[in-house]
Parts: sequence; structure tokens; C-alpha cells
Amino acid sequence: MNKIVLPVCFATSLIFGGAQSSLSQHISEFTSLTPGNQDSDFHLPSSHNFQYIIAFGDPLTEGGSLPDRNDFAGYVPIMGRSDSGYLFINAENDIGGATVLDIDFDHYLQ
Repeated sequence: MNKIVLPVCFATSLIFGGAQSSLSQHISEFTSLTPGNQDSDFHLPSSHNFQYIIAFGDPLTEGGSLPDRNDFAGYVPIMGRSDSGYLFINAENDIGGATVLDIDFDHYLQ
């Protein structure tokens, strides 16, 4: 498995919101964004954080790189925690496959 400490950006409530802890917020508990015209920017409510995890082509600890053509990602918490778990990323390329990441939320970069 690949160990990645989340460095910069990822929507914590979008991924980690399903598992509740005393510090976590339910995924549906936020003030909605003000409606507006669509644009190419990624908008998050102020109650959410974003930490980058991985993009296709990024190197993996065990060798190789994350394949492209991803069509599914699922998060499974470790021991019910909302800040550490496994992220499964499926790839629909010619040989198919899935990548499993062992991830931890970086509380210092909130």
C-alpha cells in the first residue's frame, strides 16, 4: 500500500464526512454557496477544507504511477476515524485496475 500524508488540498468533508468523530462535521452541515453563474473555478463553502491527494501520473510508493481514466473513488475509514483511511481509485484503462492509498488528513494544513 502507498502511504501519503495529505499535503495541500482536499475537500475533507466531502471525503471524510461520512465517518463521525467528536471533531468532525457531517457532510450535509454547511451553509450553501451563493448561487451564481457557472465558471471553471472550484468553489467550497468556508466550512470546508481542501487538501490535494493525488492526480493521474503521480508516482506511487510501490512503483509505477496512478493510471488515468478514473471513474470511481471510495473512502473507507480506519477504525471509524474521519482523518485516516483507505482511498480506493478505480481506473478504466486497457488493463483496468485499482489503486489503494493509505491516507491521513494533515491537521496542520487546515
